[in-house]
Amino acid sequence: MPADFESFDCREHQLYAVRHFVDQLKYAHALPGGLNPGRAKVDGGALQTAILGTIQTFIVTKPQSG
Repeated sequence: MPADFESFDCREHQLYAVRHFVDQLKYAHALPGGLNPGRAKVDGGALQTAILGTIQTFIVTKPQSG
């Protein structure tokens, strides 16, 4: 493990992944011919997985109220 592993924020990484896949869909939509069904299925599936991972990460890392 890197020496600075404790400073890694998994929530930030998860949110970046969601933004990345939204941008991928946006980019594909802007291509000539638009977003085809195959690309939408692949990128949409990756986005769905990223969203679910983000929700799970935020649930697990939610501060405990006392």
